[in-house]
Amino acid sequence: MQKKKVWIATGIVTLIVIMVVLSVVNAKETETVKLTQLKQERIEEKLTLSGTISSTKKQTVYLQPERGELKKVWVKEGQKVQKGTKLIEYENPAIQGERQQANLAAKQARLKIQSLKKQKSRGERPSPVAGDQGAGSIDDQIKLAQLELEQANKQVQQAKKRQNQLIVTSKQNGVVVKVDENAGSGVNAEPIVVIQDLDSLKVDAKVSEYDVLKVQKDQKVYLLSETLPDRRWTGRVANIGWVPIENQPQVPSQNQNTEVSYPIEVIADDQLPMKIGAHLIVEIITSSKQAQVLPQAAIKQEGNQSFVFIVKNGKAVKTSVKVGTRNEQWVEIRSGVEKGQKVIQNPSPTLVDGAEVTVE
Repeated sequence: MQKKKVWIATGIVTLIVIMVVLSVVNAKETETVKLTQLKQERIEEKLTLSGTISSTKKQTVYLQPERGELKKVWVKEGQKVQKGTKLIEYENPAIQGERQQANLAAKQARLKIQSLKKQKSRGERPSPVAGDQGAGSIDDQIKLAQLELEQANKQVQQAKKRQNQLIVTSKQNGVVVKVDENAGSGVNAEPIVVIQDLDSLKVDAKVSEYDVLKVQKDQKVYLLSETLPDRRWTGRVANIGWVPIENQPQVPSQNQNTEVSYPIEVIADDQLPMKIGAHLIVEIITSSKQAQVLPQAAIKQEGNQSFVFIVKNGKAVKTSVKVGTRNEQWVEIRSGVEKGQKVIQNPSPTLVDGAEVTVE
């Protein structure tokens, strides 16, 4: 009798253990999930690039030895200049000599005309002219002297123009951002003076030969800065280069995949607070439309196939979907999910088709 009671007690304990284990297993198999469903949202597809701030108006002055020797640099870094401000000046004794000679020739021609007119007024015979056999009158000599004066005046103007080229002036309003009096000449020479308009800025970026086909003039652009992470500026694509950026190898070396890049320019809608040379994140909106979307986290990938889990009768049903445009938050759903169907918002990696779920 005692042995029978022991067997009964053992059976009860075993049954309790089995029930506990089964309840734990069932609890583990049932996943608690949050649901979402299709919603109408404006979805933008972005192309993200790196950009650098520069000026839309820039004047770069290089040394030109053919003009003469550098005599003086008239500006300093940080100086504001107006159009016409003197920047640098050359010295060329030969040009200065030409102008002096031309002025002398013009002066001599004027004196000659004055002398001939005085002779004519006194009724004197004209002085013999070299090459003239006596047939020339005093009027003829005056006309000849006037032609000499006209030619001399032209030489004066030409010499004056060449002398004016010894002075280089600013072609725009702006700020002198660089001065290098020791800059040399040649292909790789650095500029002597650089002027930029700090009130008219742009953002320079480059885009690959594959993505450049997505970029169009006047597309909307978002500009972001890592130094000011809480701010965002808008702008537009102002220019797309027709030829690739220079300094790229024309023929790639063996086993080297060289990507060609094209320059683009972005103009901000408002004044940017950063300085020239600062780096920005450039987000070009390549497409924007209203679409039926689901959160990014709801979309899972299996090879080339996208799918979601739809909840039906308390179970997760794996459902293939066709997706379209996507951004960092939303994915366009073109087919596979109908309006009002309950979709698991963020399924776990262990969730499988047919698993029982509990809605949170």
